[in-house]
Amino acid sequence: MFQISIGGRIKAFKEVDPAVEYAFERLRTCYKTLDELISEIWTWEKAKRDYNQLLRVNGKALIGNKTIKQVTTGVLFPNYFMTHRYSVKIGKISSAEKYLDDDLLKKALKRGMTKLKANKVNEGVVLRVIYLTHGTQSAGNFMPAVAKGIYETFCPDGGKIFDPSCGFGGRITGCLSAQKNFQYFGTDPARETFEGLSRLIESLGAENRAFIQCCPFEDVDDDFIAESDLIFTSPPYFSKEKYSDEETQSWKRYPEYKDWRDGFLALSIEKAYRGLKRNRYFIWNVNDVNIGKDKFPLVKDSIEISQKVGFKYLEMKKMLMAKIPGHYKIKYEPVLIFKKG
Repeated sequence: MFQISIGGRIKAFKEVDPAVEYAFERLRTCYKTLDELISEIWTWEKAKRDYNQLLRVNGKALIGNKTIKQVTTGVLFPNYFMTHRYSVKIGKISSAEKYLDDDLLKKALKRGMTKLKANKVNEGVVLRVIYLTHGTQSAGNFMPAVAKGIYETFCPDGGKIFDPSCGFGGRITGCLSAQKNFQYFGTDPARETFEGLSRLIESLGAENRAFIQCCPFEDVDDDFIAESDLIFTSPPYFSKEKYSDEETQSWKRYPEYKDWRDGFLALSIEKAYRGLKRNRYFIWNVNDVNIGKDKFPLVKDSIEISQKVGFKYLEMKKMLMAKIPGHYKIKYEPVLIFKKG
């Protein structure tokens, strides 16, 4: 039995094929684009409630001796401002493009109802089956509760935090929820992401605590980074995730890995070293990536470059990742921790 509840109408089916057809027709009638569907799911009321729950999370408790636990509390809040992240390509097609393709959408619905056992289908389930099926993967957001814990563990109260790759707002949300009077500075080259971050900051009335620039980190003036108490980010994984087609994107500037390593990765780490105060931490969440038949050693290169510029490599913590149904299970992502002497 399959129950379809989309656009305020509910109907039950015994067989999967008519259930798929009905769900498809309701989606096409009610939501012309994936953005319209997401707006129905992620309301401001839900986002604000999620942020208020994040305020009560003990982020520091998530940071263990060797591992970092993940909780999703708070991630709906930045996601509310970042619906465009479903347009990011990881592979051949984005989730937004899949939604507009009739055949792929029907296949995703059918796979969700059969392989993923989704016998009750609403708007939220539709969003999940779109990005969990047929090779589509949506760009992730850093968990705000984890960011909150990292800040509270490694940054002194009232300290200046710098984020070289702001991304979709998970880390800035964690910073502003920490209530430790941190100041957040950061850069991101994607215009649409920058605008979403600006709306996020404004919604919290945090214009006096959060300062961001829309530019590549390797281009930012050193004065903007200077005297940082903690530098922490998750940089682009080379060209694995194509956040936009703007020429300021690192994968566009440096399409070959060697050039990207030397022109983006190395230069970013060098700037971080110059901007960080002594006896403070530099934290780098990065992972090796496979693109086609090639594997790129981002972890090894990050460690070697960081040590070369003067950082002391302390340890790697394993940030535990949730299992995604139907996908290869990534057990953890490395969080590399360095210190400037």
